[in-house]
Amino acid sequence: MLDANLICKAIALEPDHATNNKFRFESVNVKAETLEEQIEEDKQFGVFPIPQTGKLTYRLLNHSSDFDKKNKNRLGMNYALTQWDIEIEPDLKYVPMEQSSDISIEFKNGQDDDIFKDEPNVLAYAYLPIAGAPLRGIVRVNDDYEWSLNGEAKSITNEGGQRVNIKTWDLIIVLRHELGHTFGLPHSPNPNNTMSTNYEIMSRHNTDEDIARIRAKYGKRNLISRRYMAFKSWLTRKVNGF
Repeated sequence: MLDANLICKAIALEPDHATNNKFRFESVNVKAETLEEQIEEDKQFGVFPIPQTGKLTYRLLNHSSDFDKKNKNRLGMNYALTQWDIEIEPDLKYVPMEQSSDISIEFKNGQDDDIFKDEPNVLAYAYLPIAGAPLRGIVRVNDDYEWSLNGEAKSITNEGGQRVNIKTWDLIIVLRHELGHTFGLPHSPNPNNTMSTNYEIMSRHNTDEDIARIRAKYGKRNLISRRYMAFKSWLTRKVNGF
């Protein structure tokens, strides 16, 4: 039985050898909403409360086996989160895995996760941040797949000892979408939005509507802070080549 606050699954599609790996996002329990519908729903049921500290916390519970250095996991997580944090009033604060947090990211595989076991084509899934729910604000990523920070080909050694190039899955694109759900965002019917279910048309950056959606829940970050964070985000991407 699925937890009631499970909202989204990223589903791997049949491989296309001429292009990069393809996937789509599937709504679970909650339908797609326009910005106007989201705002009306928030008026009716309220938005998710911001802690008294003014900060939202996040943690990485473990690391993917696909990265040579553990900080690559942190890099991908931080970059994807920054695309949302840059627009909202509360700051995001990283905490050690031993502490509780508002948002958690975890890598699992078909051996230790029921969803990945029963549905091996699921790349990742996310839970809404519903207070009191046992699984809240969690993103789980399927470590049975090959991940990278940009979805480009990766060189590996196969069972025969030969070096071969394989396609990978774009961790930042998947995380950016699923993390939107951990902030409480529903799917969007606009195919260009980050919160769309259609990856092929989706912009690689948050659209004006994505930004309006997250600000409707958490308020707007001041201009100076936003510009500073935008520069740091740009520099991170440029230095690390993704």
